[in-house]
Amino acid sequence: LAVTGIAGPGGGSVKKAVGLVFIAIAGGGGRTVVRRFRFKGDRAAVKKAGSESAIRMLIEFLKKKRSG
Repeated sequence: LAVTGIAGPGGGSVKKAVGLVFIAIAGGGGRTVVRRFRFKGDRAAVKKAGSESAIRMLIEFLKKKRSG
């Protein structure tokens, strides 16, 4: 599980705006999922939204692994 992005308040640019977050999960068998998000709000809101999204993605990834 990996999370990277620009939470702000600084560090953003035209190509990489504040709130841009990427989340990736890799598992056995070469299965990889990567998602791009754009969250709004201050630094705390972006970090919270990114963390919550990463946890939801991980739960879904593990559910699919068990069923597939």
